[in-house]
Amino acid sequence: MQFDFLQLFPRRMKTVARYACLCQNSFQKATWGKYGLENNGEQLNLLFSILLFIMEKSLLETPCTMDDISAFTDEICSRYLNKHLSFEEARELADFIVNAVLSNDGQVMDFPAYSFEDEKFKELHVNYVETSVIYMEDSGLRRTSYKLTNDGYNLLLGTMEIEDNMKLSVQEMIFELQLKKKSYDKAEEAIKNVYMQVRVQIQKIDEDMNRIRRNPLAYTTEDYRQMLSGDLTTIEETRKKFETYKTMVVNEADKLEQAGINLRDLTKEEKEKLLHLKNIGNYLTHVLEDYQQILLRHYDLKRLYSEELERMTQMSMIKRFSLRNELYEKVLLDASLLDDLDIFISPLFSNVPEKIYNPNMALMLQKPSRKAEEKTGEIELDFDEEEYLLEKERERKERLKKYDHCLSELLKDILENNDEIRLSDLTPQKMAALVPDVEIFKEVMIEFLKNGVFDLVKMRSERLQTIESTELIFNIGELLLELTDEKEEFSGIQRIEAFKIDSAAPIIIKNVAEPDGRLKSIRCSDVLLRVSKE
Repeated sequence: MQFDFLQLFPRRMKTVARYACLCQNSFQKATWGKYGLENNGEQLNLLFSILLFIMEKSLLETPCTMDDISAFTDEICSRYLNKHLSFEEARELADFIVNAVLSNDGQVMDFPAYSFEDEKFKELHVNYVETSVIYMEDSGLRRTSYKLTNDGYNLLLGTMEIEDNMKLSVQEMIFELQLKKKSYDKAEEAIKNVYMQVRVQIQKIDEDMNRIRRNPLAYTTEDYRQMLSGDLTTIEETRKKFETYKTMVVNEADKLEQAGINLRDLTKEEKEKLLHLKNIGNYLTHVLEDYQQILLRHYDLKRLYSEELERMTQMSMIKRFSLRNELYEKVLLDASLLDDLDIFISPLFSNVPEKIYNPNMALMLQKPSRKAEEKTGEIELDFDEEEYLLEKERERKERLKKYDHCLSELLKDILENNDEIRLSDLTPQKMAALVPDVEIFKEVMIEFLKNGVFDLVKMRSERLQTIESTELIFNIGELLLELTDEKEEFSGIQRIEAFKIDSAAPIIIKNVAEPDGRLKSIRCSDVLLRVSKE
């Protein structure tokens, strides 16, 4: 299995390292208690406040001496954190934060990050502030000035909240830039980030719909407004751009195809470009589909929100009372009230009751309703939905492995018999290896006979002009292309033909496993299979 998602892992861990080293340096120090800062929350809030102060000075390119940091620390502690320190204590605290926590007492801060490409750990160096010697303009005294490093800037910029529509726009700009530069590997990474961002938006809408179902009052109009500004305001515009990008990707793939009709004529670099273009096209297809899903989910959310609020309004108009206090207790005290019981229960019969049983239907011939079956088949999974979907995914993968095994064994048998074979020529051992179960073998044979001829050269050419679907379904053409592309023993096959031999006697295959594990014998027509090479 190829773990492509673990590429550039140390780069991701660099972001983690900035926070991990800072928290580790801070939490391990007992000096905080000397200034009344026992709580980790107070420590981190003061720590990041000072970092922001140093960043502000660095951006303005003004000196940031220890006196400046001390004065800022004194004001933050006394005005906001209710820690009344003397100026000397504030200076000691500022010196402790800058030199002990942020600078680690002058020692290098390292964080181990595993590189899955090199299969070893790499040490990542982290440094938040750096110093420089300056001379004060008014007095000419020599001072030490502090400013942020790149790690310090990235740490603080990572804490900034960016609107969802801005995140999408930034990723889209990066993707467009890399696509124009024809850096297809980086463009693939950028479009993957866009796809992940869109999926997050879909999940957020689903979570909001669940919130509304649980308690409509917990979802405010402000939440809905923020979602609109984060999703719908840029989707239509971005969608048109992505449709243009998809056209560009298809055109680039066509150029590579025209340069080398046969994939084996392409250079290694051209093959990599073609692979990246195919992956980019797949992601673009999914992004465009997800945009449509977002629009549909917004309408569903709006309808659900309106219905739940209306239901809440109706509930508030219903007057409730205790049946025991208002009826039972009063009747027990005065039984003559039962004479007026019809007045009490008459509201129950103000509407015509819904007919729930029709005796005439019991005497009619009942036919199964497909609509009823489909309706009953729609089950909303709440508690184990994720586990259920994972199980279905696993079953589909196992089934595809069986298809792959059946086709591989069949092609091996054909090549071993001078590129042509009849099912009746196979030995019982080879037939047992060929047939994983009844349903798999039946589907493969039906697909062969239905198509008759598979021109793999033409199919490869057509595949380059279309965007492949990543859905786990059986497609005999795609499986044949994968087997001939990936396995060297099948690489020379260019054409596969299948014919049903009506004049031959049927074949009986014994001890074939059914999906439920039972063994049975099956009877099928004899089939002739032939391959043509280069």
